[in-house]
Amino acid sequence: MQIFLNYFSNGIHFLLFYLCTLFLLPIIFVIFDYTQVTSKPIVFGQELFNIQVEGNHFVSEGTGFGALLAFTVGLVIYFLFLSVFRSKNQQA
Repeated sequence: MQIFLNYFSNGIHFLLFYLCTLFLLPIIFVIFDYTQVTSKPIVFGQELFNIQVEGNHFVSEGTGFGALLAFTVGLVIYFLFLSVFRSKNQQA
């Protein structure tokens, strides 16, 4: 049960990182005077997020697919780290 909670916790951390990045990136663009920015990356035919900066106004939208992908990446990275550390402990 502890391992499942660790997986879930790491997935949630990556999801929060995704959300913080979405909220802070447009503000950073405005601070550094990038006034015409539009970003809508698409993976597997689905948008990950939508960031638009026009003048001093900005819009930042996250998508469900982007959140799911961030959570899944967190799970995979935790699994890879766990596998590497287990193999190192078994070799020692």
